[in-house]
Amino acid sequence: MLTIRKYILCLIIAVTGSVAHAGENLALIIVNRDYKNIPGASGAFNVTEAIQELNAAGFKTKIIRNLNRNGLIKLAPTIRKSIDESDRVLVFIGGQVVSNQRESWLLTSDYRIGDGLLVGLVGLPLQTVMDFMGDKAGGAVLMVGYPTPTRTFAAGTKTGFFPVNIPQGVSVYTGRASELAVVLKEQLLVPGMTFAEVANSAPDSVKAYGFISPVVSFLPATAVPSLPSYDSEIDELEQLIWDNAWASGTENGIETYLRRYPNGRFAAQASEMLAELRRSPIDLARDVEEALALNRDTRREIQRNLSLLGFDTRGVDGIFGRGTRAAVVAWQQRSGIAKTGYLSGNQIAALGAEAAIRAEQLAEEARIRRVEQDRLDATFWRSTGRKGGEAQLRAYLKRYPDGLYSDIALERLDVFEAARRRNAAVAEGNAWDVTRDRNTLAAYRDFLGKYPNGTFSDIARERVAKLSSNQSNNAAKQEEQRVLKNLITRVLVEQQLAAIGMKPGKIDGKYDDATRKAIRRFQRAADLPVSGYVTQATIVRLLAAR
Repeated sequence: MLTIRKYILCLIIAVTGSVAHAGENLALIIVNRDYKNIPGASGAFNVTEAIQELNAAGFKTKIIRNLNRNGLIKLAPTIRKSIDESDRVLVFIGGQVVSNQRESWLLTSDYRIGDGLLVGLVGLPLQTVMDFMGDKAGGAVLMVGYPTPTRTFAAGTKTGFFPVNIPQGVSVYTGRASELAVVLKEQLLVPGMTFAEVANSAPDSVKAYGFISPVVSFLPATAVPSLPSYDSEIDELEQLIWDNAWASGTENGIETYLRRYPNGRFAAQASEMLAELRRSPIDLARDVEEALALNRDTRREIQRNLSLLGFDTRGVDGIFGRGTRAAVVAWQQRSGIAKTGYLSGNQIAALGAEAAIRAEQLAEEARIRRVEQDRLDATFWRSTGRKGGEAQLRAYLKRYPDGLYSDIALERLDVFEAARRRNAAVAEGNAWDVTRDRNTLAAYRDFLGKYPNGTFSDIARERVAKLSSNQSNNAAKQEEQRVLKNLITRVLVEQQLAAIGMKPGKIDGKYDDATRKAIRRFQRAADLPVSGYVTQATIVRLLAAR
């Protein structure tokens, strides 16, 4: 009997070695008490009373109070790294929390009441945080504190935490933040107090989910506990080995159980877990994305967001080919996320939030650039075209072909051209009329061949330069044909140009000189290649413009 007891004790120590942790522990505390637009969360700051106990237990503590949207964007890339570099992890969340059937979020302190589809842009996704903690099985605790539900802050969501897809080995406790602070201080941080004992001794309003083991504790016991007396120590031996193998969440832990009990009570479950653990992260990520059943429009939006952030998807067509997957990998790498090339719901929300902020930055940069361009345009007009003659008007148009006063300059030049027509020789005048009517590069070059120093030769050379420039934009023209595949998209572009003050003329999907001029103006303001055609980069920036 004594021999069996000693064997059990040794085995517990050996197996739990994969669960117990030594080294730096992390306590990440994110608490939002004061909200600008929705009710506050009283008691959210109470957890700070446990700082002394956390420090004494060897935790490196990071506290963030009243996290806003900008702070969330800065914090997001660092969470994974901080968790990965720690041995044991406690994440304490306090504030207004909302959830749907798939995800839960801590709302940022500047959240505004709105549609549930936008929550991912202004909330910390708790499912992603739990996923990050999944590698710390048996040493990962998430505590989520929130006020008693009183109202809905986002359509399609409810107040509170929804326990879905909790990774194996992660322990979750929810309730009022003030009560969780007491549970943390007086129970969870007690060495040797198991997760189940913490749950059982907590107030009734505190709920426990996930890994609530009656064997494993968050902090190891300072002394080895005596084993209880069992009616069947052999059965309990298998149970203990299985509990610890399951808590480890590792291939080695599960294989340890299966080697000893290939036909044991938990063999089927162990085999399933082992098969799941052996699946590659890419396979798992692919399954997660496929489960989202993303439609074509959502895929286009993802591609637009990636493009806004500078990741080339090689098209915004709603088809996730090699270009899009490579862009996703690049974004994941920059964000400190596992590079799978596939997206989870929380990653899509984070990508959208980042792109929304970038869109605002780009819009402001374009506005500043446009104001400066208009100032320089007006200054040059005052010094040349406003009261100048033909040479000054042409100088203005050469520098600002789509400028603020380009239409006025062209009208005034028509007067000069009409006067030239009256004074020109009959033969040259007739030839010029024919050339203008044809308005092609070949026609103007033919005219210059006959009248190289004629009355209209300067005008003809200007037209040659302009048409030659248009020809050099053939690649952009062909790209526009791919980008604007239907009338609805063409009209949408015109409407957006009009909304931001670019004056595209009649909104009918038929692109005339006014439309091309508006496109060129936008491209200059956005610091894009100026072609007058709607390229992929142009439409991405245009649809994000404010």
